Amino acid sequence: ASVIRPIDPDKPDQGKEEIKVPGGTVIKPDGSIVLPDNGGTINPGDKLPEKTPDGYIAVVYKANGGVGDDVIDLVKGTRATAIQNPFSNNGRTFNGWNTAENGIGGTAYKENDPIIVDSGKSITLYAQWDAVTYKYSAMITYKANNVPVDETERD
Repeated sequence: ASVIRPIDPDKPDQGKEEIKVPGGTVIKPDGSIVLPDNGGTINPGDKLPEKTPDGYIAVVYKANGGVGDDVIDLVKGTRATAIQNPFSNNGRTFNGWNTAENGIGGTAYKENDPIIVDSGKSITLYAQWDAVTYKYSAMITYKANNVPVDETERD
């Protein structure tokens, strides 16, 4: 199941986050998220991943230049599975996840790879996109006005 809520409850027009919750989770009318098996309660003002309950991990997925709201996968235990990419990026090809926004020096994950995190902690994964490739290219040649082609105007 998923819960969609504003990233910042005080500024609901500034984006949303999708929280994937385990089966058996109860969403109260006030927006509180009650986790199963006495897993605790996440109140509407609690910020994830900072308020990840003990016994759970939070895997935060960011579009990293792509289009789509953040996704937070809240998982009981210490092991999660990297999700399928929910984002788009203007025709660019998704190339996996990385703990580094620029993909350099971080840990890379492919969709469905196992992710292991200490209980009560979180990890943020950034979508990695292939470079834009273009079907056509162009060459622009500059020729100064009123100057023969083999000469250059100088000051």
